[in-house]
Amino acid sequence: MRRGILILILVPCLAVAVACSGKEEPRIEMTDADLTVEGIYTRFAEAIDRPDLVYKVTVEMNTKSDLYSLKATERRWVDVRQEMIRGEYEGDLRSDEDGGSEEIHYKDLNLIVDGREYRHTEEPEREDNDMKLGARTCFGAGSDVSAVLGCPGSTEESTKTLELGEYRGRKVVILVTSGTRHGSDETDTFTERLYLDRRTLLPIAMEMDYERDSGEITHGTGLLTFKNDFVAAESLPDDFFDPASIGYVEKDPEAPLNSDLSVTVYWLGRDFAGSGSLPPLTLRNVTIPQYGGSEYKAALDYRLGTEEFGYPVLTIEEWPAANWGNIGGLSDPCGEQRELDFPAGHATIFFRFDGDTKSKQPTTADGQHACPLSPYNDFLAVAYVGSTVVFVHAPTTIGSEKERVANPYDTLEGMEAVVRALQPRQ
Repeated sequence: MRRGILILILVPCLAVAVACSGKEEPRIEMTDADLTVEGIYTRFAEAIDRPDLVYKVTVEMNTKSDLYSLKATERRWVDVRQEMIRGEYEGDLRSDEDGGSEEIHYKDLNLIVDGREYRHTEEPEREDNDMKLGARTCFGAGSDVSAVLGCPGSTEESTKTLELGEYRGRKVVILVTSGTRHGSDETDTFTERLYLDRRTLLPIAMEMDYERDSGEITHGTGLLTFKNDFVAAESLPDDFFDPASIGYVEKDPEAPLNSDLSVTVYWLGRDFAGSGSLPPLTLRNVTIPQYGGSEYKAALDYRLGTEEFGYPVLTIEEWPAANWGNIGGLSDPCGEQRELDFPAGHATIFFRFDGDTKSKQPTTADGQHACPLSPYNDFLAVAYVGSTVVFVHAPTTIGSEKERVANPYDTLEGMEAVVRALQPRQ
């Protein structure tokens, strides 16, 4: 249940961090050219830019749905000149589900600095409380203003439009965001209305409304109210925008492999130089299954060595030979396979077509899709080395959310190079 509610809790915290001040603020003169989403993002940056001052905002958040209610407070400090933000979020969630009640206290901290977002969650029961991401940018703004006024998330399909209107008697500019967000087992259809004072461009409030489909339909609403302030930069501690000051600890991606996995790990090392036309790779993340249902012992994600963030280019799963049972059937009726011997053992490389390619083919008399005539575009490898089975797979395309290119490792050349480079971790 917690995983499902995090979408509503965390997205507003990261997307909105501004407020309404009782103090008189300079008037922001706007032209017709400013009355676009991009124009408002630009003028908002000017509105919070003050010499030797840091913009501070306190957000009071109240949301409720058919299943839970949340009260939370978030404080943010925005140094727009250095494009840095620090956030501190604390809230209490009460859920009523399956005939019982549960109360959860959250405390999260985050920083955006140098184009990176650092997150630290103070939950003792969690094994991994720290995360580093690439900070989002949108609508021509820097990472600071993009975080303040909001950017679409990786699982979000939305549009942002601009309206002029009133909110409780005040003339406002309204940023309206509507669309869908997808979780692991739910989809939210939402509308958010952020009210900016038309005279100062500082936000007053945000109203939220959503419908969640997780097998059953639930509804929720939220109201965020804001308070602005500006504080002297020199009044903040020298390390205020240092990731270590929020408790963030840099993650060693290899560390999970130091636990007792009861299997010899075969990998590419922390860095793989590539070969031929294949680009270098770097180990970015190791996942150890925490629950039943997965019989592999570790999954190693490699990403392009030139990219600090981004999607995995290659995943290597470590299986005890006794657990391996040809997961889901790897052979493709339209495909081929090739055997490969290498110094440590032997491997099978599978040539296949991805599901999208096959779905576009005409169906045969028995209702099956005909085999494509195009070249294979999905490659997998299974390597047998001693008592370990190594399953190697790669996504068909890699890149950013907006632009995808063919994955050079999802090829025969890529699979052969990876298999030949496998080595036991010492």
